[in-house]
Amino acid sequence: MKRLVEVTDDGFDRFLGKVVLVMCGNYFYHGKMVALNESHLILKDVGIVYETGQWGGLFSDRQDIATEWSVMLHAIESIGEYDV
Repeated sequence: MKRLVEVTDDGFDRFLGKVVLVMCGNYFYHGKMVALNESHLILKDVGIVYETGQWGGLFSDRQDIATEWSVMLHAIESIGEYDV
C-alpha cells in the first residue's frame, strides 16, 4: 500500500527534547534526548534496559547508568519515543 504523507522532519532531530528508547546491537538505552551532532546523540537521565517486560509499560529491568550518556549514531538500529 502506498500513502501520501507530508514529511516535516524525518531525521534524528525530531526526537530532541523527547524521552526515547534507543535500540543498538548490544544494548537498549532509555532517556531524554538533549543533544545531537553528526556522529552522536546525548541522552539525559539515561538507563540501560536489560529486560523490557510487556511493551508499552514500565521496563522489567532498567538500570540507571549516568546523568548524561553519548550513543554513536552508527550503532543505532532503531529509535522511538518511549515515555512511560
